[in-house]
Amino acid sequence: MHALMPSSSRRARMVLAAIAVLCGGAILSACSSSPSGQHGGGELWQLVRGDGAMEVDPPQSAAELVERAPIVVTGAVDKVVPGPDDVYEQPEGKIVIPTLIVHVTVDKVLKGEWTKKTIPVHMGSAVAFDPGPITYPKEKGLWFLAPSGIDDYYMTATVAGVWMPVDGALSTIRDDVQSENVIPEGVTTMDDAVSAVSDVIARQA
Repeated sequence: MHALMPSSSRRARMVLAAIAVLCGGAILSACSSSPSGQHGGGELWQLVRGDGAMEVDPPQSAAELVERAPIVVTGAVDKVVPGPDDVYEQPEGKIVIPTLIVHVTVDKVLKGEWTKKTIPVHMGSAVAFDPGPITYPKEKGLWFLAPSGIDDYYMTATVAGVWMPVDGALSTIRDDVQSENVIPEGVTTMDDAVSAVSDVIARQA
């Protein structure tokens, strides 16, 4: 377990950023995982919402998002199971974030190497889970992933790292405000997104 920054203001900023980005992915320092049974149900994308405004240097384009994701795949959620709590140590005490492991059935690999049928994505929540089953849509999404550093789990490279179709448009579903930054103008369907992101990946290769 790593200590947070010594400055109290800096420490607070890093904790907020870590919470925001664990809900999206990208910060690994200052946390560890421990088993927990404190998980319940709710709608998946409400449980794992993040806040890109609290990220450190959030991506401002699809190209920046792709750069941060060694694995980019399309796929749908297959199942969701409780994950280990993430624990953030501070002098004032611990912050405990419940997590889920979201198993994604891989349809197409756009970047990186992945040969298994599913990929496990570790996602945190800054809200309490209600009792009951976890529900989720069956539509395919676009997933921008990076190793989480915990077991064999992956995580979304940033809060903007999952694109899903919503009401006839595409959304960065964990924080839809980020859609304007990373989803290219005119991209409204999954086919559009796959084509646009594939072009970005080819240019960066």
